[in-house]
Amino acid sequence: MPEAIELHEFFVEGGTPEQSHVLLHITEPSNREERRRGYFFALCEIKHGSREQIEAMQTIIDSLEKQYYAIDDTPGKDVFEVTLEHVNRRGHHILRHAKSSVHCIVGVVRANSIVLSVHGTPEATLLYEENDQIRHMNIVEPGGAERASDQLFSAVLQGSVNPGDYLYLATPAVAHHFPIDRIEKFLASRTANQATSHVEKVLSALRSGDSYGGVLIHI
Repeated sequence: MPEAIELHEFFVEGGTPEQSHVLLHITEPSNREERRRGYFFALCEIKHGSREQIEAMQTIIDSLEKQYYAIDDTPGKDVFEVTLEHVNRRGHHILRHAKSSVHCIVGVVRANSIVLSVHGTPEATLLYEENDQIRHMNIVEPGGAERASDQLFSAVLQGSVNPGDYLYLATPAVAHHFPIDRIEKFLASRTANQATSHVEKVLSALRSGDSYGGVLIHI
């Protein structure tokens, strides 16, 4: 693992929970084995969901985290992918709500790599410095995540990170108020903590029915 990883989150609860509900979960390793496995994260938004659906999604996230740190390594297969396979067998019912939509990203940052999986259209962007400027690369292409799949997490994406890089995750509605070029400008002149604090302050002032959530991870 890198010697230091900064994790800064922002969360704003909307005025209409039945319209939009956000789940945000981050696990920081507490021992040597967990540090080898990395930092686990999950960010989900359920729009127009039922209480039962939201509670089921929270249970899935808790189960995914627990199993990821507990199961043994499988030769030739990433442990995160094995964990997702276990979860997918029990997650079909969460998607069987015709009036709701699920936007979720789960993953791990470890050593010099990112491993993640998505459902719906959450934002996942890698920001990095090049020629003294902050630039970005979409990890998940806009509109490219699975929507019609009957599995919560049908594909695993992997990528590399370098010291100084940022991993920015956000629920879909955040981009309406903070497009990625604005996040770039923040990081060019502010610390990661200052950037997320400002985003949270502005989103709170909207007093919207939507909930908002995000994570900024600095390697």
